[in-house]
Amino acid sequence: MLAKFLSKAISSKCLLVRGYASKPYTTQELVDVSNRYLLGVYKKPNIILHKGMGALVEDLDGNSYLDLTAGIAVTSLGHGNTDIAVALMEQAQKVISTSNLFHNENAGPLAEKLVNSTAYPGNPNEPWAYQAFFTNSGAEANEAALKFARKTGFQSGQDNKYGITAFQNAFHGRTLGALSVTPKKGLPRGV
Repeated sequence: MLAKFLSKAISSKCLLVRGYASKPYTTQELVDVSNRYLLGVYKKPNIILHKGMGALVEDLDGNSYLDLTAGIAVTSLGHGNTDIAVALMEQAQKVISTSNLFHNENAGPLAEKLVNSTAYPGNPNEPWAYQAFFTNSGAEANEAALKFARKTGFQSGQDNKYGITAFQNAFHGRTLGALSVTPKKGLPRGV
């Protein structure tokens, strides 16, 4: 039912954000509205992606593209996956988000599965990880990794080690900690 609604809504070429669109928009009109009212974090091509299947996405004008960005690592399972859509719909009918301030029925079992998957091939009963940390962004994950590395150094008595190795020409997120390991070339002055 939800999949049919979403398919119909996507194919209508309307901006469907809780009724904010009063008419169908052309690609250029949507680009102009976006450029006017959204903070320009990235330079974007003048296309409007509106549907996808697997690794392919399609713009409003019917052109297809291979999605090599995967939503910057958030849709690596592909677009239009029916199993994922059903799981999202089922979860949304119960509770969408409770933050990490509360327990939920899926986080613990998923963490258990992830931790147990870190066992070495020669010793399947002893995973090297003992806990998982769920975040909501890559920046938050990188920030946590920096803190975990620092804490591990201090706990092991190596408090004189404070350098961090990072990739050149990489972007690690917009938090101050993540920016501290992002090469400064190309960042706006003062960031």
